Amino acid sequence: MEILELIAYGLFLPVFGPETIPSLTSSCCSLSVWNKSEIELLFYMSKAKVKKEQLTCSCCKGEIYDSNLSRTLGRKVWLWGTMKILERVDLKKGRFQWACDECLNSGKALIGKPESQLYCDFDPYLVYIDMEKVCEKCDQDYLFRKEEQKYWYETLQFWVQSKPKHCSKCRHEIREERELNNELAALLKEKEKLTVQDMERLSKIYDDIKKPDKSKYYKNLVEKSKHKIAS
Repeated sequence: MEILELIAYGLFLPVFGPETIPSLTSSCCSLSVWNKSEIELLFYMSKAKVKKEQLTCSCCKGEIYDSNLSRTLGRKVWLWGTMKILERVDLKKGRFQWACDECLNSGKALIGKPESQLYCDFDPYLVYIDMEKVCEKCDQDYLFRKEEQKYWYETLQFWVQSKPKHCSKCRHEIREERELNNELAALLKEKEKLTVQDMERLSKIYDDIKKPDKSKYYKNLVEKSKHKIAS
C-alpha cells in the first residue's frame, strides 16, 4: 500500500469505522489517485468526529478524553435498584453529574454515593461540585458547597432535587427565629402561670425578634412583680 493510501486508511478509520475499509480499498478507484484536497477533507472530518465524541466535565467544563476518566469509567455504583458499571455512554447522556480525574484529585469535586442518597424521579449525584445560588432573603450570591451537599443528601437524606433557598447565615437566622417563636408559644400557652423568670425570658425573646413594645411590657411586669415581692 502506498504512503497516500496509508494516510487515507488512517483517516477513514476514525470517521467511518473499520468495517468500511475493505469496500473502500477494493473500489475501482485506487486511493493513491486521491488529491491533496480530498485527503484534507478526510482529515477535518476525522477531527470533527473525534471532537464530537469528547465528553464535557460537569465541574471544569473542559473537554475530557477517556484517559482522564480512570476514577469514573468502570466505577461500580448502585443505581435505580441495580449494581451498574459506569460506561462512556452513561456520561454522554448528560443525565449524571460527574467529574474528570483532575477535578477529583484536586478536590474541586467530591465523590458521591448514590446508594446513600434519596431519589425517585431525579438521578442521584455521582459527584458533588460547588453550586452558585442567590439567597431569597438577602439577595446575596452564595455557594452551596460540595461538602454541605454530601451532608444534605447522604446524612440528612434530603431528596436529591431539593436545594436550599437561603444562604447559611440567613438559614441560621431563620432557624433561630423559628426556635424563639416556638419557645414564645410555649410560654404564652399558660400565661396566667407565668413566673418572674418566665416574664424576663419573654421580654428577652420579644427584644430579639424586634418587638420592643412587648419587650418593654414584660420588663415592666417583672419590675412590678419584684417590687411586690419585696414589699
